[in-house]
Amino acid sequence: MAEAEDEIPTTMVWNRRFSVINDSFTKGKPVKTVDLDFFTNGAFTGTRAGAVVVVVSSKGLIVEEEATYLGQNSSCYQADILAIKSAAELIQLRCLEFPLITLYSGCQAALQAVENFFVKSQLVLDTVAALHQAGWNNVTHLRLVKGHCGIIGNEQADVLAKEGASDPLREAAQIPKLPPSIIKALHREGLESRWNEYWQSRLDCRQTKQWFPSICKKTSFELLWKGRKAYNEAVQ
Repeated sequence: MAEAEDEIPTTMVWNRRFSVINDSFTKGKPVKTVDLDFFTNGAFTGTRAGAVVVVVSSKGLIVEEEATYLGQNSSCYQADILAIKSAAELIQLRCLEFPLITLYSGCQAALQAVENFFVKSQLVLDTVAALHQAGWNNVTHLRLVKGHCGIIGNEQADVLAKEGASDPLREAAQIPKLPPSIIKALHREGLESRWNEYWQSRLDCRQTKQWFPSICKKTSFELLWKGRKAYNEAVQ
């Protein structure tokens, strides 16, 4: 489990030896393979996240695939970013002889994040650095690809991302730090648990039920709002 928050002070990152092809945002289809294609994907099954990289040769054959498990406290967006980072690291290690590489992602928000010159996520910052390093020996393009487009690499990435999310034995070497949304959810869960425990143990303060009902995620704010509204009407 990650132990720190992923959010960092806004950082400007200007140097990057890669390009995001914005035209792909409207088309969402792979272009004709020239040298090597990397299909990346992230998945969230409702309780766990997974990321995958599938490498396809110019002949349309899958030459490598890597699926990782990211645990319960990573978001689908983080999984997509981490998949791009993993692809960039693979490019650095094994693709020095390929002059043109296309890296595909099904997440437009992830592509826009790595394209942005102002970064406020440690994971995005690390991913931009990995892509920049990969670009020293290759021309690296990032493109959007829509899911279930019939391309073998993309279809395999969709399947493996879900498998990675359900297999703890594939745990990633570095789990992403906690995103703000997860931190807020964990804080709220802790407060709800503590309040319910306190409410059940204090039988002498039943009159506070109107203002502090037993917490229910779906109705807590609605009940509190109704209580505040009733109070305001009573004092007017």
